[in-house]
Amino acid sequence: MLTEDHVPSELLTHPVVEAVVAKCWKYGMKAGSAQDHSLSLIGHFDALSTPRVLHFIDVLGRLIFMGSLIHYLLYPPHFHITLGQNEQGTREVILTFMSAASLARRWSIHTLPAMLVFPAFVMTLPSVPLPGNVSFSVLHIALLLQLVLLHLPNSPSLPSAIKPESTIPLSTLLSHGATRIVIPITLFFFPVLLLTAFLVSASLVDAPLLVLTNALEVAPMDSRFSFFILFITVIMLLLGGLGVALAMFPTLASSATSTSKWDRYSREIGLHARRSFVEALVQYEPYYFPVPFNLLQLVVRVPCIVFSWWGHPVIPYTDSVERVLWRVSVGLIGAVISGFWLWGLA
Repeated sequence: MLTEDHVPSELLTHPVVEAVVAKCWKYGMKAGSAQDHSLSLIGHFDALSTPRVLHFIDVLGRLIFMGSLIHYLLYPPHFHITLGQNEQGTREVILTFMSAASLARRWSIHTLPAMLVFPAFVMTLPSVPLPGNVSFSVLHIALLLQLVLLHLPNSPSLPSAIKPESTIPLSTLLSHGATRIVIPITLFFFPVLLLTAFLVSASLVDAPLLVLTNALEVAPMDSRFSFFILFITVIMLLLGGLGVALAMFPTLASSATSTSKWDRYSREIGLHARRSFVEALVQYEPYYFPVPFNLLQLVVRVPCIVFSWWGHPVIPYTDSVERVLWRVSVGLIGAVISGFWLWGLA
């Protein structure tokens, strides 16, 4: 409910609501269950995987994915000719497997890197993306996207994992500035910037461009100097426009009426940051399967869907089977991570 736009801002910014949301993030939706002696041993075990822990596992998986991608781009396999031999190694299998797991989840902006990595490896089978190929260049774009997405206020991201009340508002401020100022102004100046860049490039080459003229002469020095000044002028106008817009950006002013850390960059930014945090809290519900463990969930759900299409009744113990798989995979990792937090080691 708190994630809806029609929710009153007074409710979202109320100190009690902030405290409850923060407590649920750290200790789970049923805060205090871990200390409830009436729970069974399994109940205590499940309560250890709080939304914060599940989010950390999700971010950790994406960091492993990004690390594997960086290692692949730095040390790609050497080019050699094979006769039908599969060149997929452990590193390549990890990238393909994790990108497939991301695509198997509900698509969002965080799925974009997987949309690039998965076809890059699948379409080059039985080989792999090699330097000089389009697929290898696509992997560079995927890495750039992954780096940017990890800093967005929307989960899974680093701001939600590191002091959310301080980093999510900053991430929200930067994302609003990029979408409302930097990108529109850059697109406004892009045509003239592209034209001046072409003029400077064409005037500085020693060989004439036959597509523009039949003469065999290069551009005169006066034209080179004039086009260069024009290019620098456009760059200065672009930077000046960004500076003026940023100076007039209303959300840069801190809120003087609120002492909450969420409102340090203005009340509007604080509201958007709180909604992002609440969305993360709702997303990481109990028994959530982060990537790539969501493939285990598909192992249970896909047969049930197929059986339902054939007219067979759905197995009544589907949820129980999913919870068993969750406990032996995500639950174990969550218990270890939660132990570090409980012991004050992280």
